[in-house]
Amino acid sequence: DNVLILSKKHQHDEITNIILQSVHKSLDVKTIMQNAVNAITENMPAVENIMIFLVEGDKAVLQAHKGYNKRVVEKTKVIPEGKGFTWKAISTGKFLYVKDSKNDKIIGKAGKDLGTKSYIALPLKLSRKVVGVININSLHKNAFDKEDISILKKVARQLEIALSNANKAEALAKSEQKLKENILLLENKSKFDTIIRTISTTVHESIDLQKVLKSAANSLVDNLDRVDNVSIFLVDGDKAVIKAYKGFPKWFIDITKSIPYPRGFTWDTIIKGKSRYCADIVKDKVIGPAGRKVGIKSYFTVPFKYEGKTIGCINFNSRTRNAFNKEDLVLLENITIQIESAIKNAKQ
Repeated sequence: DNVLILSKKHQHDEITNIILQSVHKSLDVKTIMQNAVNAITENMPAVENIMIFLVEGDKAVLQAHKGYNKRVVEKTKVIPEGKGFTWKAISTGKFLYVKDSKNDKIIGKAGKDLGTKSYIALPLKLSRKVVGVININSLHKNAFDKEDISILKKVARQLEIALSNANKAEALAKSEQKLKENILLLENKSKFDTIIRTISTTVHESIDLQKVLKSAANSLVDNLDRVDNVSIFLVDGDKAVIKAYKGFPKWFIDITKSIPYPRGFTWDTIIKGKSRYCADIVKDKVIGPAGRKVGIKSYFTVPFKYEGKTIGCINFNSRTRNAFNKEDLVLLENITIQIESAIKNAKQ
């Protein structure tokens, strides 16, 4: 029994690691989903076949699959609203596990023709709205135990993070089209890759959020020339509490380690839930006296969000006026997405 438990744990760890790496390496949702599908089928013997759908209007459109023949894939690549357990999970937003499909009235004809004896449907949500579903089928009754279900739910959460990342990246691309974001990202690729690799590696090696945030702060200051200091805050009641920093003297941290509502540009960002760039603090009315005293001349602050609510922010500061251009702001926004993902992972 112990050997079986250890074997299953190893399989589950392998699935988690593959998907985590995929989420942090790519913003391409289809690639991430196919990697997830492959990892599940290769490490969970009970899963004979699997499909992942995303909602497009009144249809569920197939994004990734494994275990089905070409005929079945062609037949099920678009499922109209209301059909089968795919739409049951989408419409209710609830997890489904049918241990024995013999008397089940939800499964469609195609599922029965395949010989499905038990199945799972996991809804995928974005900002509490169901945007897709993972369908997992087995040719055996009672195919999945509690451990299997637990890991599959974790997979769903990771795919939701991937969808969130992709949506944010798409929004950034649209707002910065005139700046030719793709070219700008390539120009900054070396620095970006170093920082993302550091953050991603720490996320995979540790579940300690404090360690992840500290590593991110260190990497940002060490690799970005115009970023002289960084501070990361999370909301705790009516205070913004510093969780990680780099480049500040001890006296400054002693003053700012817990900022009461609604002081300074930290709280201004959290309250408004929007990024803020101040190119020259001479004309700024939000920065506090401690920020001026420590020598901040320009800053960029970006909020962290979780389930639609602002839960903190990261402050990028420079001792130089007009320190960041539009290309830099795009880079810093993209880096923030990765740190936000680490916070979401910890909360979930």
